Amino acid sequence: MMMNLRVIRSRFIGFKLKNMKTRKSLTARFPWIAFTLLFISLGIFFSCSKDKDEAEPVIETKNELSYNGQTYPLNYGAIEDYEYDGSHTNYEFHLFHVISESDPVIPTYLFVDLFSPNESGFKGGTFHYIDTDNGEVDLEGKYYFDDGSFARNINVETEEIEEYSDIKGGTVKVSGSGSDYKLEFDLVLENGKNVKGSYGGTFSPLHATNAVSRSQTVNLLNKLSKPKSVK
Repeated sequence: MMMNLRVIRSRFIGFKLKNMKTRKSLTARFPWIAFTLLFISLGIFFSCSKDKDEAEPVIETKNELSYNGQTYPLNYGAIEDYEYDGSHTNYEFHLFHVISESDPVIPTYLFVDLFSPNESGFKGGTFHYIDTDNGEVDLEGKYYFDDGSFARNINVETEEIEEYSDIKGGTVKVSGSGSDYKLEFDLVLENGKNVKGSYGGTFSPLHATNAVSRSQTVNLLNKLSKPKSVK
């Protein structure tokens, strides 16, 4: 027994229209269903991501810093990558004024230990100083640093240092990726003075073979301060 093709087509269209009306009426009568499903979907998406991206700041660099009424040039940047620690990616940034490869004196040096809340790699942002030695601190999702120092006229041969002070406050803005970064900093030192400035360029590994004096500088200054943690 053959059914007329026109009858089949009209019944199919009628069924389809009825289905569409039912879905529309459900959405109209229960709009909270759509919002609930959307909320759940977004919650699943964000819970699966451990990265806490924020917009990178726009930084104009001058490759210098000001301290105690004087301006000092910066001409070399180095990075030490301590990778992801379970909640943050940790990069140490070291800024220098280097006279020459053979000169044992480093006129100016600045160090900041930055933590970016991203598993996929270090990301730029605005990093705030947090004293992690002062009891339990909530660091989840925060761009922060808890260690840093400033020094002047470091002689790596005689191990003499004219001036040294730890960082105890302030902010560091970072933009860039890979080995190319821009930094802008406004820092408070333990001696009560401030260091402000900026630097941008290609950052080499701290322990590169052509950076002996820089590595010696860091090793010497590490003797002066207690390490925050064993890395």
